[in-house]
Amino acid sequence: MSTARRSAPILLAIIAVLVAVLAPAAGAAGTTAQPEPGPLNPAFVEALHDPLVTLRLGRMPSPVEVHVSAAAGVVAARAAEPTSFDLRALGRLTPVKDQKYWNTCWAFANISALESKLMPVSPEPDYSEDNVVRRTGYFSNMAQRYDSGGWDFMAIAYFARWAGPVDDSADPYDHRAGANGTRKHVQGVVMIPGREGPTDNELIKRLVTDNGALSVGMYMDSSDVNDVEDAGEAYTTYYSPRRRDENHGVDIAAWPDFEDNEDD
Repeated sequence: MSTARRSAPILLAIIAVLVAVLAPAAGAAGTTAQPEPGPLNPAFVEALHDPLVTLRLGRMPSPVEVHVSAAAGVVAARAAEPTSFDLRALGRLTPVKDQKYWNTCWAFANISALESKLMPVSPEPDYSEDNVVRRTGYFSNMAQRYDSGGWDFMAIAYFARWAGPVDDSADPYDHRAGANGTRKHVQGVVMIPGREGPTDNELIKRLVTDNGALSVGMYMDSSDVNDVEDAGEAYTTYYSPRRRDENHGVDIAAWPDFEDNEDD
């Protein structure tokens, strides 16, 4: 039985992913201005030369830095977001998955953002991270695609050329080739800049409430992880300010009201 492809708009909001590449002014008379590539993000260059930056998690800093108009932030600041919010309570978040020992968190974060954008819907979407990793096209062999890490642009390229998403049942997360078969056509991607400070969260909150889970990068150190697995709970972690370079891809899906929940 054939399945018709359906188009759906998607928002994958990403921290630090946009660069404006401007053509230089025309030079001498008769010459044509040529576009020039934007400068590489220093954090990306460092990660390329220091494999320990990714800490076997898989998130690479974006190759380029983001510089955008402040208009979106002004609009977001005018709207008062709730002091607490949770996509799970609205049925707009798929279950957490295990990336195992491969450096593929970037694929999981972006697939989760796509699934959340489409929800609530029945049946609940479950798309293939394995297909994103295998067909990214950024590395020459499969070992590199699973082990070298990645960034959000790689997932965007996969979605933008309508290579996917593919159902997880068609291509399970097993490092082996599965079936293709695009289930949605991504029509657009929205990107935002990184925060200017720890309280610069209004635009992030607005995007989460309006569009679902937000794919972001963070820095995580193994020493910041509390292992409470024996108590039947999941791992927990917190932001460490010791380094600025991101190494792990996650999704923002909720926030608490710390003033009303002082024990949290």
